[in-house]
Amino acid sequence: MNADKTSDWDLNDKVKPLLKRWVDPMVDGRADSRIAVALLGLATLVSLFYCLWVTKGTTFSGDELTWVAFSPGMDLKGAFEPHSGHLVLVSHLLYKLILETIGSNYLTFRLLTLFTVYLSVALLFVYARRRVGPWVALAPCLVLLFFGSDAGHILQGNGFTIMLAVACGLLALLALESESRAGDIVACLALCLGVLTYTVALPFVAGAAVAILFTEQRWRRIWVVAVPILIYVAWRGWVLTEGIDVSRGGITPTYLALLPAWTFQSLSGILNALSGLHYNFASGGWLPPGAMAGPTMALIFVVAIGWRIRLGGLSKWFWVALV
Repeated sequence: MNADKTSDWDLNDKVKPLLKRWVDPMVDGRADSRIAVALLGLATLVSLFYCLWVTKGTTFSGDELTWVAFSPGMDLKGAFEPHSGHLVLVSHLLYKLILETIGSNYLTFRLLTLFTVYLSVALLFVYARRRVGPWVALAPCLVLLFFGSDAGHILQGNGFTIMLAVACGLLALLALESESRAGDIVACLALCLGVLTYTVALPFVAGAAVAILFTEQRWRRIWVVAVPILIYVAWRGWVLTEGIDVSRGGITPTYLALLPAWTFQSLSGILNALSGLHYNFASGGWLPPGAMAGPTMALIFVVAIGWRIRLGGLSKWFWVALV
């Protein structure tokens, strides 16, 4: 009997770390974490039914109609061709596959977007919970489930393209935290999938590079970001060689010079949306990013970041997020 107890104890010692690492990364065993996860799951379920109810009768967006129209004759070369200057290979291939197998019922595409939205929210919760605790991490996740100002990327199918790239980026950052070979492989595959899905994955590649450069094995692990970068560079080179027009998505010195201004405007828009202060009470709808309280909040945010940097004692994940 003692031997059986010892065996059970040894088994638990071996299984529990694996469960904590792979099966249940969202919960660290504390009661407050379990409650927060339960609330997030319930909110996700409510969001699912609400979003499906709101979008009854909707159909393909303009971007999607382009993919639907060209899907029957699309070959591999056509799948690699840019859409508004972006590499969207995954969306091209997936839309073609769905249209030729399941059909054009728009519910399939709405569910596809919602899956990637909820996956991104879950990964964001995991990433944030490890840094600020479950309750603070829960707050932005609930906002993203219900109060997003960009309805097109939660209620329509084309949101899949951007949200899958975001989910891939978050998954890569989480995988890199383990600093293991398995984590590096997962991170590299996630970044490659993200780059092949949409350009928004590139900032996550930059963040992953920072995370790796902070480690002692930086040059032995740099392949994790080198592979997705090579994929994207090779694609851009192919586009230029083929003479394909990417005028809406080209990289020019003018755009690079405007990057600080664009970043500030983006930050203004994000803080406007999160706070709800971007609603135009005079005529309805949303105010532009540079209106209302957005610029003021963005300036305060930038000053706060500078003040925090001056205090020092920052982990590498601060710089990853900043990049």
